[in-house]
Amino acid sequence: MGRVLALCLAALLTPATAVGDVGTLAQGKAAYAAGDYPRAFSILDDRALDGEPEALVLAGRMYELGQGTEKNLEQALRYYRIGAERKDPVAMVRLARMYLTGTGVPRDEEEGMRWLRRAAEQGDYDAVYEIAVMFLEGDGVTKDTQRGMSLLEVAADNGNADARRHLADIYFNGDDATARARALAWFEKSAADGDANAQAQLGFIYDTGRGLPRDPARAHFWYMKAAEQGHTDAEAMVGYQYQSGHGTARNYTEARRWYEKAAAKDQPLAQTNLGLLYEEGQGVARDQEKARSWYRKAADADYPPAQTNLGHLLLAGGAPTSDKPAAIGWYRAAAEQGFPAAQTSLGYAYQTGDGVEQDYAEALSWYQRAARQGDAQAAAGVRALEPLVK
Repeated sequence: MGRVLALCLAALLTPATAVGDVGTLAQGKAAYAAGDYPRAFSILDDRALDGEPEALVLAGRMYELGQGTEKNLEQALRYYRIGAERKDPVAMVRLARMYLTGTGVPRDEEEGMRWLRRAAEQGDYDAVYEIAVMFLEGDGVTKDTQRGMSLLEVAADNGNADARRHLADIYFNGDDATARARALAWFEKSAADGDANAQAQLGFIYDTGRGLPRDPARAHFWYMKAAEQGHTDAEAMVGYQYQSGHGTARNYTEARRWYEKAAAKDQPLAQTNLGLLYEEGQGVARDQEKARSWYRKAADADYPPAQTNLGHLLLAGGAPTSDKPAAIGWYRAAAEQGFPAAQTSLGYAYQTGDGVEQDYAEALSWYQRAARQGDAQAAAGVRALEPLVK
């Protein structure tokens, strides 16, 4: 019977890519995990033609994302539907998402919900979570916060990581200490289970003291746990802690190592602070050109601290070629995003006429904006210029 099914599936699916190397499902999954998408696709697509439910989902996902093959949403939809009709709950959830988002098919919230319900009835807690979110947000259904929270609790209690984080976020943003305590409990449960996002969030909570006393050392513990799993923002924060000596002993070599990991993934804080290491020669040979290059990467992504640092470098002439007009442009880009250090720097440039025509009124305006955010240098500028500007 299995061989007949395989022949029927082969006739029905008519794959867009010729069947390649034959391999086991485990080999296909291993190739996918290793990032060898062409090899993974050739194996998983072949296994999907034999009707293996997990292969149908994985090969469908590769068609959906264009991994190892040309993107083909129609084929992805077809694979998911076959898996769903064979009562595979993961395929049901994938199919539901395509209907709910209108991916490869006209958006149909009713059909999407139908497949989610079928998956949930089989105990798929990804489906339960997605239904919970729909009720919480009123997306495709009548908004029902109580029902959404109830379903969120069910999914979280049964180990769904997204539900746990979502529930923790809701409680964490509550107004009372009890809610904060429940949030912390969910974060800690997920973090202990190895959830990198929860670990990074716990690091942030202990770092900032939101909802509990600040504990930089505890923050470092959780940031490191997440960073060791490749969590990009946690990598950047570990780098920051080593650079600043906040929560751990200062170690510029370790700071650079962790910054480089995150910066390679375009994390702007890491790129900016890596630039600062090179500008100031902290743990590396001082290199103004490398500093400028790292600042520029983050500045181009509209990250205000990088824009401000790049402005400093260009205005002071520390870069290989100073460029005062460009420096003012970077200050302005950051200042217009409300970054007080840039507002103060722009105010000072107008006050002194450095890179722009001297203009006390304009300088005062920028100083006032920064002073309202608590910038002490800007407040001093306001006191100095107010008597001169009428």
